[in-house]
Amino acid sequence: MTAPPDYASGYERDRFGESDENIRKLDAKQGGHNTSSSPFGSRGYLDEFGAVGMAKAYSEQMAQHGIAKLDRYVSAVKLKQYFDVDNLYVGKKLLLVLFPFLHQLTFASISQRWSARQASHDEKDASPRDSVNAIDLYIPVMAVVTYILTSGLVLGVQNRFSPEKLGLLCSTILAWLIAENLVITITRYAMVISESLNFWDTLAYSGYKYVGMIMSLLVYLVAGSSLYFYCLFYCSLAISFFLARSLKVHVADGRSYEEGRKRKLYLLVFISLTQPLIMWWLTSSLMTNVAKRFPADPTDDI
Repeated sequence: MTAPPDYASGYERDRFGESDENIRKLDAKQGGHNTSSSPFGSRGYLDEFGAVGMAKAYSEQMAQHGIAKLDRYVSAVKLKQYFDVDNLYVGKKLLLVLFPFLHQLTFASISQRWSARQASHDEKDASPRDSVNAIDLYIPVMAVVTYILTSGLVLGVQNRFSPEKLGLLCSTILAWLIAENLVITITRYAMVISESLNFWDTLAYSGYKYVGMIMSLLVYLVAGSSLYFYCLFYCSLAISFFLARSLKVHVADGRSYEEGRKRKLYLLVFISLTQPLIMWWLTSSLMTNVAKRFPADPTDDI
């Protein structure tokens, strides 16, 4: 005998099922409303007022600080000014580097003008187009490149050329440029005269000696080692005289010449006397006997 159906239980299940469904709908509606209205669930709020906004502001501040600090040492405007030259300036500057003894009036006049305007930086910061006494990087860079090419020509004439030797020569020149400028920079800071010259100024002045080195190698190719030594000796005196007069304008200026005068004179002497030694050291490795300047006749070995 079967039991009658339990209509009450079915009714309760339907009633509670509908209630559960209504509760879920209500929770979903309230949950969505709460999520959208909650300040912690709003991404726009966090982007503007929360951690994301703070991180963005901090990164922008650090970027601006880094750019300002980098611009202090590597200014694009200043670097562009170092290469602001023309043909007239290049010609006059080369004559000034090779024959500084004939331009004593030029050095004297610029020194007088520099002392007269103690607080002015017009001459020091002048563009190379406007003043032959301005500092440029065009001539030093081109002089280094030309010296490397001339050294390759010397090695070729001596029948000693190889890509490895030319690469080693480039590395040696680059190492010497970096080393001597680091020494000068450290010396300037140690002597507390770092405000007078910056790294690019010393790099430019250390590159002018390659003009005399090129002339010495060309004389060697034409006339042999004897005249090479005479030419190197003259170019060494010329570059020392040129650097002493030029650096005196920028280092021992009228505004602070008496303050730390001995330290500045020591720096002038150090830079002026080390350049001839570097000139001799770099070019001496290319020197051979005059008889070996040209390839030997192949018939000599028969």
